[in-house]
Amino acid sequence: MDTLPSPASIAICSDSQAAIKALLLSTVLSTSSVLAARSALINLCTIHKVSVFWTPAHIGIPGNEKADSLANIGSDGPPAEGPRPVPFAECFIRGFIDEVLFENHVKFLRSSSDSASLSIRLSLNLLLSNRYKFCFSNKHQVRTISHLFSGHSYLRYFQHKFGHEAVPSCRLCEEAPETTEHFLSQCPASILQRKATMGHFTFRGNYTLSHQQVLRFATEQRYLDYFEPP
Repeated sequence: MDTLPSPASIAICSDSQAAIKALLLSTVLSTSSVLAARSALINLCTIHKVSVFWTPAHIGIPGNEKADSLANIGSDGPPAEGPRPVPFAECFIRGFIDEVLFENHVKFLRSSSDSASLSIRLSLNLLLSNRYKFCFSNKHQVRTISHLFSGHSYLRYFQHKFGHEAVPSCRLCEEAPETTEHFLSQCPASILQRKATMGHFTFRGNYTLSHQQVLRFATEQRYLDYFEPP
């Protein structure tokens, strides 16, 4: 290219429609080689008039035949220096990573010093018994479950720690800190709703609630309305 008169008219022919689309469309997911080729093409266009054409393969175009022969030589030769390609499909690698993270998450929850807490038991129950089976129907359900399972919620016990609430006590009964466990299983002001949605007036000791029960109870209690901007 350095020997061409400036400016020059350059025609680039390729028998790969996918390669042309990757170079010309910024919406295509790009690898480092595509980005490098696109950058070189843009730099070339600042000096020369460049046109890119698709052409059928193996019809006698000298440049195309030369490119094919070089590609064959490259594929038969030793691998280039640099990172070795991983001989697995991307979906397999993603699945393997997901499995490892899942197992580590469960191990962490089981070894937690607070493993007897309701939020930890709820998390384990959701992970172990409902994996790949349960889909949230809307973002409000996702928010409710993530809040109550993690403890980072609109409940006063958590908000009080950040100075957003004057007291940590339950806004309904004012008898105990408004934690996830108190909200779901013990608040005396919610016993009728708890009985209707979860089958018991209160829960004590070692018990398990399903995510469906938690969502139904929290929805009836209008949990998301607890939020008050600081």
